[in-house]
Amino acid sequence: MSIERVVLTSPPFSSQVTATIELASAFRAEGVEAYVASSESFRERAVKRGLGFVRFVTSSNANTKVAGKTRQPAEDKKRLDDFLEATRRGPIETLLVQARDRKRDMLYDPEGTIDAVRRLQEKLKPDLWVSNQLSYASTLALYCLGLPFVSLCLPHPGTVVAGTKVYGVPSSWPETFTIDAAKLERLRADAREVEREFTAEFNRIIARFPQSPGPVQNALSITSPDAVLFNYPDFKEARIPPGGPSRVFMGYCFREEALDGPHRNLLETGGSRRPRILIVFGTFLSDRDEVIERCVTACKRFYPESLVIAGCGEHAERIGRLPHEGLIAEEFVPQKALMPHIDLIIHHGGSNSFSEALYYGVPMVILPFSSDQFDIARDAENHRIGVALPPNTFRADEMERALLTAFRLKQGGGLRRWGRQVKRRGPLYAVRRLLSFDYSD
Repeated sequence: MSIERVVLTSPPFSSQVTATIELASAFRAEGVEAYVASSESFRERAVKRGLGFVRFVTSSNANTKVAGKTRQPAEDKKRLDDFLEATRRGPIETLLVQARDRKRDMLYDPEGTIDAVRRLQEKLKPDLWVSNQLSYASTLALYCLGLPFVSLCLPHPGTVVAGTKVYGVPSSWPETFTIDAAKLERLRADAREVEREFTAEFNRIIARFPQSPGPVQNALSITSPDAVLFNYPDFKEARIPPGGPSRVFMGYCFREEALDGPHRNLLETGGSRRPRILIVFGTFLSDRDEVIERCVTACKRFYPESLVIAGCGEHAERIGRLPHEGLIAEEFVPQKALMPHIDLIIHHGGSNSFSEALYYGVPMVILPFSSDQFDIARDAENHRIGVALPPNTFRADEMERALLTAFRLKQGGGLRRWGRQVKRRGPLYAVRRLLSFDYSD
């Protein structure tokens, strides 16, 4: 089966769309006409890269760069506020809120999505779809209509559940986390209930489409029958039963970026000998300014000469007033451009930050708050490429030890080994693998 045109769907979140555009650009480099299907807010980004773009709504929620400044419906704004408040109470409380909101977040307007996919198929006639795993309505639509597609999983591979794994419940926890067994059992029970609700809704809709493969046992485990693409290193720890889809680990999905003049001058003025530490918590979690402040204070206490650059979202002005020399607090930092010049990164365990740090061989201290971040932090510990701490409760001396340990990891084999694997792969590697598969029935 020849692939001449592909449509890639993405939820309207900046980190997801950015990676989708890079993957679409790799298809284009291989001579495939590629369309990005997402919120209208991202049209310009796609068109600037020479890609096709179609409006495709998969969520009422959105995040175009800084979550707090993105215009959203009042109900979605309240849910974001509830989520951020839950992160202050702890990991189980956060995951419980995410489980509660999962159906609205990940199965948005399934009937409308099926109609939209059908219309786009008739209009564009793509040979292949690439469906973001976080948009289950897209997967459901492609499944019901019997269209060939690849599943794109940008978070941790555990997001694609198999066997006894429960979606939304970490497979393991970082060493420094203390988890209450009763709370964990409640989370597992709530997540199972969401799984049942999802599956019932899937099967209710699937029953209307005789061309679909039929009812499913667990809607949260549904992927393309042909291939699943992960934006993650191949740690070989998650396997699927024989006969399942091919797994492609591309390792990273971004392009290198050059520093602009002001940041280049900043690094040159700061000197090359002083430690350069980057603190980033992503577009949502940058709202946790009190955690950013504690990280800044710890870094300046133990490394007074360090240059600390912090992405602080709406709190940049307040953090910038902290009495620390060599502190740069900005609303949004050019993270990928800064990474080659950074000695250590403190981040939240997002898959993009994780893969960027590996790509550039930067040791990391990870403060996971939610979602798949606990699994990513545990992987970093297991493979000696990072250190994890609980963001709400770490003590100053614990951060000092974490910083010391992370700096030592720069000399270890883990960062070099996995960094080499990540650099050898990427979006072009992934596209070539995907184009080699046979998607015919």
